[in-house]
Amino acid sequence: MPQAGPLVLELGDDGALAPVAQLEGARVKSGQPRPHAPFAMARAVAAIQPRADEGIIAINRMGLVRASIQRHQQPAEARLVLQPVAQTDGEFAARTVGSSWTHEGEAFFLLYHHPIFEAAPVRTPPSIVIAATADGARVVHSFPGDTAYAIYPVSADAWLAQYRSDDGERVATSYALVTASSGASTALTQLAFEKQASPLSIAAAPPSLRSAAAGLSGPLLIEARFPDGSRRTYVRGDPAEASPAWGQVAETGTGSVAAMLVTDDWRVSIATGHDGETGGSAKTSQYDAPVAEARVRDAALVGGMIVAVWEEDLFPDIGASGIMVIDPGL
Repeated sequence: MPQAGPLVLELGDDGALAPVAQLEGARVKSGQPRPHAPFAMARAVAAIQPRADEGIIAINRMGLVRASIQRHQQPAEARLVLQPVAQTDGEFAARTVGSSWTHEGEAFFLLYHHPIFEAAPVRTPPSIVIAATADGARVVHSFPGDTAYAIYPVSADAWLAQYRSDDGERVATSYALVTASSGASTALTQLAFEKQASPLSIAAAPPSLRSAAAGLSGPLLIEARFPDGSRRTYVRGDPAEASPAWGQVAETGTGSVAAMLVTDDWRVSIATGHDGETGGSAKTSQYDAPVAEARVRDAALVGGMIVAVWEEDLFPDIGASGIMVIDPGL
């Protein structure tokens, strides 16, 4: 980690994460433009899922990478360690990285067939869920259904699932509530699904998350992670004008950070203290984008650091992508 400022890495053509300045300098010297493709098909850093004291990074079309922080006292420094996660590479071909969450200590990732952008033939099955730890990854064969398009883990044991199938003549969409512990699936109407998946008011968020949000101005649409592995979305102000933000509520007693928020335009707010009635105080910062048009796509706490996933927005394509590692300095 740098002595001052964040560590900014970019995904190279070889699939490795390297300093942005190094890769951008090489491209300028060679005269090669940055590659770009629709998000569903791009080789790009797509998500990060925290588990234990580490993070599992999903790279679209490639596989998983484990991120951890090593700290040394003499001299005082922190190092980011990146290691590939075995046994997953073949499953990422012709599938797109979707939802991520944790369950019973494993990081879960949905890989699905994108109905519009995917050019490769549909794989069998079209969708799978990958579970990963530091020791490797596996396919969750017990997951009900193989056409999942999106997963919303609304509690530790309850996941909302949206399914989509296409037989060439018609597209069928269905919805269910899946019980993780038993694998049981209860069909839902679209109305019931949307009611349970819709954003909640920020007033319903935990105090620490509200404190972090209070440090940021304007409308917000917050996708928040919780210690039990679930995720919920909260909104403040007009959803149509809200800045996307990624948040995490830390487990009590795991450090000085109670909750954090990172917006897509590089604003960071950290709530300190405990998740009590006041939620503690908030520390806010503004960071520069790694490259022009770079936006935050995901963020998580890893070993006391904030790891933000970023991508270059070239709508409808994306260009460069990578991670930014921020030391909150607490």
